[in-house]
Amino acid sequence: MTQKLSTCNANVQYRITGIEGDSDIKRFFKHVGINEGSTFKLVNVINKHFIIYIKGSRYAMEKALAAHVMVEADA
Repeated sequence: MTQKLSTCNANVQYRITGIEGDSDIKRFFKHVGINEGSTFKLVNVINKHFIIYIKGSRYAMEKALAAHVMVEADA
Protein backbone atom coordinates (compact mmCIF):
# COMPACT_ATOMS: atom_id res chain seq x y z
CA MET A 1 0.00 0.00 0.00
CA THR A 2 1.45 3.35 -1.05
CA GLN A 3 1.42 6.18 1.49
CA LYS A 4 3.19 9.44 2.22
CA LEU A 5 6.35 9.33 4.31
CA SER A 6 4.69 11.83 6.65
CA THR A 7 2.18 9.13 7.70
CA CYS A 8 4.69 6.30 8.29
CA ASN A 9 5.70 4.53 11.50
CA ALA A 10 9.20 4.52 12.99
CA ASN A 11 11.47 1.45 12.90
CA VAL A 12 10.06 0.18 9.60
CA GLN A 13 11.89 -0.36 6.31
CA TYR A 14 10.27 1.42 3.32
CA ARG A 15 10.84 1.71 -0.43
CA ILE A 16 10.31 5.01 -2.23
CA THR A 17 7.68 4.71 -4.98
CA GLY A 18 7.65 8.33 -6.11
CA ILE A 19 8.28 11.98 -5.37
CA GLU A 20 5.43 14.48 -5.65
CA GLY A 21 5.93 18.19 -6.21
CA ASP A 22 7.46 20.67 -8.60
CA SER A 23 10.86 20.37 -10.25
CA ASP A 24 12.63 22.14 -7.34
CA ILE A 25 11.32 19.58 -4.83
CA LYS A 26 12.27 16.65 -7.08
CA ARG A 27 15.73 18.13 -7.71
CA PHE A 28 16.31 18.60 -3.97
CA PHE A 29 15.46 14.99 -3.18
CA LYS A 30 17.61 13.74 -6.05
CA HIS A 31 20.52 15.85 -4.79
CA VAL A 32 20.43 14.25 -1.33
CA GLY A 33 20.04 10.72 -2.75
CA ILE A 34 16.35 10.18 -2.11
CA ASN A 35 15.20 8.58 -5.35
CA GLU A 36 12.40 6.32 -6.54
CA GLY A 37 13.28 2.70 -5.79
CA SER A 38 15.62 3.51 -2.89
CA THR A 39 15.02 1.79 0.43
CA PHE A 40 15.36 3.45 3.82
CA LYS A 41 14.42 3.02 7.46
CA LEU A 42 12.36 5.61 9.28
CA VAL A 43 14.40 5.87 12.47
CA ASN A 44 12.28 8.28 14.50
CA VAL A 45 9.87 11.20 14.43
CA ILE A 46 10.79 14.05 16.78
CA ASN A 47 8.79 17.29 16.92
CA LYS A 48 7.40 16.81 13.38
CA HIS A 49 10.87 16.02 12.00
CA PHE A 50 11.30 12.68 10.26
CA ILE A 51 14.71 11.06 10.69
CA ILE A 52 15.53 8.48 8.03
CA TYR A 53 18.55 6.24 7.46
CA ILE A 54 19.27 5.88 3.75
CA LYS A 55 22.40 4.85 1.86
CA GLY A 56 24.55 4.88 4.99
CA SER A 57 23.49 8.35 6.16
CA ARG A 58 20.85 9.88 8.38
CA TYR A 59 18.69 12.73 7.16
CA ALA A 60 16.07 14.78 8.98
CA MET A 61 13.22 16.51 7.19
CA GLU A 62 10.19 18.40 8.37
CA LYS A 63 6.72 16.94 7.94
CA ALA A 64 5.82 19.27 5.04
CA LEU A 65 8.79 17.99 3.04
CA ALA A 66 8.16 14.35 4.02
CA ALA A 67 4.63 14.68 2.56
CA HIS A 68 6.17 14.80 -0.94
CA VAL A 69 7.73 11.32 -0.63
CA MET A 70 5.50 8.37 -1.55
CA VAL A 71 6.53 5.03 -0.05
CA GLU A 72 5.45 1.47 0.61
CA ALA A 73 6.62 -0.99 3.25
CA ASP A 74 9.61 -2.98 1.98
CA ALA A 75 8.85 -6.67 2.38
